[in-house]
Amino acid sequence: MSINTKGAIEAIFVDFFDTLVLRHVTAKEVLQRWATCLQKKYPSLSERMVNKLPSIRLSIFKEKRELLLKQHSETTEVTYIEAIGALFEEVKEELGGVQKEKFIAFSREVDFAVEIGCEYANTSLVKELEIEKQKGKRLFVVSDFYLSTNDMKELMSAAGISQNLFEKIYVSCDVGKRKANGDIFPFILNETGLKPENVIMIGDNRESDYEIPASMGLHTDYRPNIVYKCKVHTSAKMNNGYAGKQYSTSLDEMFRHGKDYSEYIGIFYVFTKRLYAKLREDDVHNIAFMAREGFFMRQLFELYQEIVVPDNKKIDTTYYWCSRRSVMAGIKKAQMAEEIEGEISLKNWLKSLDISLDEARRYIPFTDEEAEKPQLLEKSELYKSLIENKDFFQYFEDTIKTNYEAFMKYTEPYIVDNKFRFVDSGWKCTTQNTIQDNYGINTVGYYIGVQKPDKPILELERTGLIFCEEKPRSRYYDYLGTNIPFYQQLLSAPHGTALKYILEDGKVLIKYEWDPMEEKLYHENIEELQHFMLLKFRGLCAWDDKEVYDSKEDWYIAKLSMRSSLFANRSRLKFVRKCTDNYVQNFRQEKRGKVQYDVKKIKIGLDIIWKPYKMIRYLSKIQRTSLYDKKVIRMLYPIIAIIFYSYTLLIQNIKNLGTKILYKFGKGYKYHLS
Repeated sequence: MSINTKGAIEAIFVDFFDTLVLRHVTAKEVLQRWATCLQKKYPSLSERMVNKLPSIRLSIFKEKRELLLKQHSETTEVTYIEAIGALFEEVKEELGGVQKEKFIAFSREVDFAVEIGCEYANTSLVKELEIEKQKGKRLFVVSDFYLSTNDMKELMSAAGISQNLFEKIYVSCDVGKRKANGDIFPFILNETGLKPENVIMIGDNRESDYEIPASMGLHTDYRPNIVYKCKVHTSAKMNNGYAGKQYSTSLDEMFRHGKDYSEYIGIFYVFTKRLYAKLREDDVHNIAFMAREGFFMRQLFELYQEIVVPDNKKIDTTYYWCSRRSVMAGIKKAQMAEEIEGEISLKNWLKSLDISLDEARRYIPFTDEEAEKPQLLEKSELYKSLIENKDFFQYFEDTIKTNYEAFMKYTEPYIVDNKFRFVDSGWKCTTQNTIQDNYGINTVGYYIGVQKPDKPILELERTGLIFCEEKPRSRYYDYLGTNIPFYQQLLSAPHGTALKYILEDGKVLIKYEWDPMEEKLYHENIEELQHFMLLKFRGLCAWDDKEVYDSKEDWYIAKLSMRSSLFANRSRLKFVRKCTDNYVQNFRQEKRGKVQYDVKKIKIGLDIIWKPYKMIRYLSKIQRTSLYDKKVIRMLYPIIAIIFYSYTLLIQNIKNLGTKILYKFGKGYKYHLS
């Protein structure tokens, strides 16, 4: 189908719901979900009241609109604040001491989140509109709705529709006029300078999108979308329960049509949900989000609490800005040659202490070339000369002591009940071990994932809520524990790395540095991606009814991770390669730029038959290497990846079935098949 814009058509008016954007549910189900979310936030609401809320709301909007018409008011649309404010008066007896303004604000947040969680773009119409825009047609959204223009723009973004597609959005609650009354059309024509005969209206409602605009001289393109509506209404009548499948449906759509790798928000959502449950279980009332990844993780956690958690059960959060470098800066033995593994230049060793080359040259002479040569520090003559210089060594020790004191001063406010509890992305828990071992601070770490440390560490209180490599090894570790640097890049913060803490007039200042490569990647890619993920996160919060620990959800995110790692179209490949090319390791001997994987080191044994998932970490990296640039590899890879993906699913499903059978007939003992 194409839009008939021949002749004098200059502009296209497009209806929003069930035309430009489609829903997986009926409008009635949207309101029911809104009521369910209100009950989660306000448990004091009775089941009887929750069941009545949708009809009460509809009645209020209807009555107030009719009153405006009777009064011959210039405004024919009721505001959201007025309508929901009236609804509040109906339910306030069951809400206790909830403030009216707070209730209205939360209701709007829920309306927004519910819509995001069930909407998707009408891609065929979007393509038609893009063609017409290229022809020079002016495009406008015209909708009768209770959320604002800014909300509508965000709904479009969440559905994958560019806001730049339309010149302007006209929504009834903002302009005070409605399509259903017809008064919005003269208003738009007057504001845009368009004439009725030069405009075509596209929509699904026979009265407001066809008959009324046609009676005013506008051309019309009536699209009832019967097949789509039959499907949605049939699903509702059969009580298929969209909430039960919203999580997988939404993430599948993100993988296929959303921003590249936005589906990872599904993993971050499960982590956030489990984190909240674990903190409640541990009776934690204050939690710090650590390192740069903690910045975005905290945003997700706060948003989850805002939508799902009753106010009296919220957990207070803070942001603990740190890095391995800022933690190590106050530890003398960590800076000594015998503790530093691998090659490192003197320049980078000094940099880890925040000592410049010029400062070091006050004690011994050396050239830039000598300082930049990577080697084992124990074999460095420059290092030996500096350490053996009494004046430098005193300066070195004073620097370490100052850094130590500043670190302790910065960290003290985060210690509650003699423990420093924090959230971090995770992996080998070296930072937690360093803090507890060297600063004497008892720590508790909550992580996305935990891996085996390279060398023995303390017995730490730490939990990997998504995956864990150590015993008990999590069931889907080999699926979820791959591409770990990519997790960190997706969780990037809008600021640089903490270098050290500085005490100044009793206050702690943070000295930091943002590597230009990281900063560029963040502003060009990650910032926009995170905004999109935050939108989608709202939808997951609003529709999720699953248990905190759900075995099906575990298996789904494992499959999601494998699929995302193995398959990349041109756009996704460009993005993931950009992330690989711009990966920065900014501690000790700094590394920047493209990471090359030595394929020759991959060992393939008989294990691959029964445990093919152990190969995911290797196969998933092929597209990132120069090996993939070879034409033969580029042609063969998709075939190999599909076969591998299918075979791995088959083997894992067999194992999962075996586990269920053993559990069922094993007198409650849950066998674990790795």
